[in-house]
Amino acid sequence: MEQLSETDQLTTVLYRPVTGLDDAIRFKILRRGVPMPLSEILPVLENLRVWVLDERPYEIVPHGGDPSWIYDLGLRLPRTRDIDRDAFQQAFAAVWRTACENDGLNRLVLLAGLSSPEVVVLRAVCKYLRQTGTTFSQAYMEDCLARNPAIAQQLVGLFKARFDPRERPDTAPLIARLETELEAVESLDEGRILHGFLHAILAMLRTNYFQTDPDGGPKEYLSFKVASAMVPEMPLPHPEFEIFVYSPAVEGVHLRAGAIARGGLRWSDRKDDFRTDVLGLMKAQKVKNAVIVPTGAKGGFVIQRPRPSATRSAPRRPAATALSSADCSISPTRPSAGRSSHPPTWCATTARTLTWSSRRTKAPRRSQTSPTRSPWSVASGWVTRSPPAARRDMTTRKWASPRAVPGSR
Repeated sequence: MEQLSETDQLTTVLYRPVTGLDDAIRFKILRRGVPMPLSEILPVLENLRVWVLDERPYEIVPHGGDPSWIYDLGLRLPRTRDIDRDAFQQAFAAVWRTACENDGLNRLVLLAGLSSPEVVVLRAVCKYLRQTGTTFSQAYMEDCLARNPAIAQQLVGLFKARFDPRERPDTAPLIARLETELEAVESLDEGRILHGFLHAILAMLRTNYFQTDPDGGPKEYLSFKVASAMVPEMPLPHPEFEIFVYSPAVEGVHLRAGAIARGGLRWSDRKDDFRTDVLGLMKAQKVKNAVIVPTGAKGGFVIQRPRPSATRSAPRRPAATALSSADCSISPTRPSAGRSSHPPTWCATTARTLTWSSRRTKAPRRSQTSPTRSPWSVASGWVTRSPPAARRDMTTRKWASPRAVPGSR
C-alpha cells in the first residue's frame, strides 16, 4: 500500500492460503483513495471465468494520508493447479484501468493460457470480422473461442510466428495442424467462425503488435494491414489493401483501392458497420479521382468511448492522432532508393507498398519541360500530374439539360 502512487492506485495478488483446502484460491485487491464497489468488481471477474464465493473488505486509514482499501475475495477457478498468476493479475488490472475491454474473450486468459495483449489480437480480429459483414455476433464468436481454447491458443501462436521480428519460424506446420484440428470441429457454425479467424490472420501483411510505447509497454492500439481479397465472404468491391485499427476507445479502417491512392479521413457514427460506410465512400472516391490519380482511398473511425463532454468536433484530434499514428496510411511513406523504411519492430510481409496522405496528394505545380513518360509519375514521395502534353487526347463532354416539358416549372 505504501508503494501505491497517485497515478497507479491499484495492485492485485492472487495467492493460495497456507492453511486451507487444496483448491482454495484467494484474490486480494489493494486500492488507494476511492473504494471499489463490489458490483463493478464482479463483472470483471466473471468475464475472467471465475466465481466469487466471498468477500472480506478492510479499510486502512493511515495517519495524515488517504484511506486505502483491501478486498480479499475467495474464488473458484476452472483450473487451480496450473494458473498463470501474472497473466490473471495483469488482465484484471488492464480491464479495470480501461486498457482492455471487459467481454467474454477474457475467459481465454485461464482457458487458453493467453495474456491480455494476446487476447487483444483475437478481439481485434473479431471486431474486424464483424465489420466485414459476418452473420455471427460477437457474443457467439466469444463462446466459440471459449469452447475451443486450444485452437484459440494456436491462432495467436500463428499470428506471433508470422510477424515476430526476432524469430521467423516456418509457419507451414502450424497452418497444417490448425487446418487438421478445424476439420475435427463438429459444429458447422464454429468451423466457419474459426476458419474466418484463420483466414483473417493469413491475410495480414503487417502489424504494429510488437511495437512499444516510449515507456516500453505495449501500445494502446493494435493495427494490422490486410490484403482484402484473401478474406473470405468479403463484400465487393475488394480494396487492394486495408488497415484496421482497434483500441477500446477508437476503431477505424482505411481502405485503399490501389498502391497509389488519394482520399480522406472522416468521422463515422455507425459503430456496427462503419466499414460499409467507408467502402461506399471509397467507391465514390475512385470515380472522383479518375482524372487526378489512378484510384481512390477512404478512411473512417468511430469513437467507442467518448468523453463526457465530447461534442462532434471535440474528439477529432485525439481520435485522428490514434488512427494516423497506427499505420503509414495516414502519414505518407517516402521511399528512399526504391524501398520504404519501417521501424525495427514493425514486421511486414510485403516488400514495398506506397501510401499517400489525403491532404498531401494534391498535385504540385511542375514546369512544362519536366520529362514525363506516363500520365502519372511518382517523384520524391509525392504524386504529381503530367504536363498537358501527355493529356491531349482527353476531351470533355457538355451534358445538355433535359428538354423542358410544357406546363412544368
